[in-house]
Amino acid sequence: YTGNASSNTVPSGLDFTEGSWLSWIKLRDGSDSHYLSDSTQKTGVCFDSFASDRTYGKQTGETTGINAVGTSSYSIQGGNAQVNGNTKTYTSWNFKAAPGFFDVVTYTGNDTNGRTVPHNLGSAPGMIIIKGTNDTYDWYVYHRSLGSNDYIRLNLANAASTNANIFGANPTSTHFTVGANWGNNRDGYNFVAYIFAHDDASFGTDGDESIIKCGSYAGN
Repeated sequence: YTGNASSNTVPSGLDFTEGSWLSWIKLRDGSDSHYLSDSTQKTGVCFDSFASDRTYGKQTGETTGINAVGTSSYSIQGGNAQVNGNTKTYTSWNFKAAPGFFDVVTYTGNDTNGRTVPHNLGSAPGMIIIKGTNDTYDWYVYHRSLGSNDYIRLNLANAASTNANIFGANPTSTHFTVGANWGNNRDGYNFVAYIFAHDDASFGTDGDESIIKCGSYAGN
């Protein structure tokens, strides 16, 4: 879509009026941060937001950004260059929670190893992205190709790190595991997890098609 620094309607193709959702937006003709907004918090005129390359928590009390959602589009207001700069072009990736596809989960940390957090995918996640909403700490990412002993940080260029206590165990169809660390389980702090399914063949006319996969490849 193209920004207008005012009131703007962005087609999503999804009904955001019911259930959880995530909108991930990136300026195409500039170097500003990726902008993430979801259904879990709206403390101002607009939904709270993250930048995926920054460690700060959710930006609250927002007056620019996504301010209302509909059945096939959402509206953005203000001239924030991350999402609606005048004549700037943007890409928007939109996800709505659905079993076998995607889920948004919030929880409060307790700094305990082996702590399990429930989700509603109904199948084992292929990728989980976690961020503290009120903490200035890294984004922690689980991916099925790395397993539960390794993790990456979304906001850094570092290679994967090894720490068996970050995720503790591979996720199941009902829950994922976090450990005694500040990145995804700091005691008393709030977290949001974006959970992506992998190869759940429960879609299509006969309920035997997959619409999402989390894979890996070797460069050449």
